[in-house]
Amino acid sequence: MNIVVLGPGAIGSLWAYSLHQAGHTVALYSKQEHDKLPLQLDGNTPITLANNQPVSLQNADVLLVTVKAPQVIPALEVLRIDLHPDCIVVLMHNGMGTAEIVASRLPNNPLVLATTTHGALRQSRHQVLHTGQGSTQLGGYNSKGNQCDFLQQVFAHALPDVYWNENILDALWLKLAINCAINPLTAIHQVKNGQLADEAFKPTLLQLLDEVHQVMTCE
Repeated sequence: MNIVVLGPGAIGSLWAYSLHQAGHTVALYSKQEHDKLPLQLDGNTPITLANNQPVSLQNADVLLVTVKAPQVIPALEVLRIDLHPDCIVVLMHNGMGTAEIVASRLPNNPLVLATTTHGALRQSRHQVLHTGQGSTQLGGYNSKGNQCDFLQQVFAHALPDVYWNENILDALWLKLAINCAINPLTAIHQVKNGQLADEAFKPTLLQLLDEVHQVMTCE
């Protein structure tokens, strides 16, 4: 398949390299102005991928969006003029609220949502480390996206394990709840994820989960 990765940060680079190694034609769209970018995963052989080339977008079967949530809509606004209406748009980012807007701006494109627990770390501008083995869930957001369950095999062949989830929004809400607890507390207290199991963090965690629960209930 022809796959464009929008936002080759840590997770985007991990998937771009893995999909390329699985035999797909992979290109990038990034903030860097070069028309080609080198990319290396761990200590493996570096590869070079096309970057910011409209022809890659025009021929894309899949657009994998891995920019941060606030950047999704501005980035797609720039690219959608070159995006074929049959191109499958896969949103793989933390946070909620972008799918509704993307679906309204790209009403003809199949829309798929994704969440992953793989760990990735940018070692340098062109090298990413796969720091944690995880799993990925995909699921359709609109009617055309619901017909894209074959992507499970495409993604699984590149970076297992991958599952197709008919209730992908449930998985995204769970990921949001986890991030609301882990991300701020590990940053504030400069501790590792596992240390949040200590009894000292329990009152704060319960307050956080109560607030997330209220938001989910309202939604």
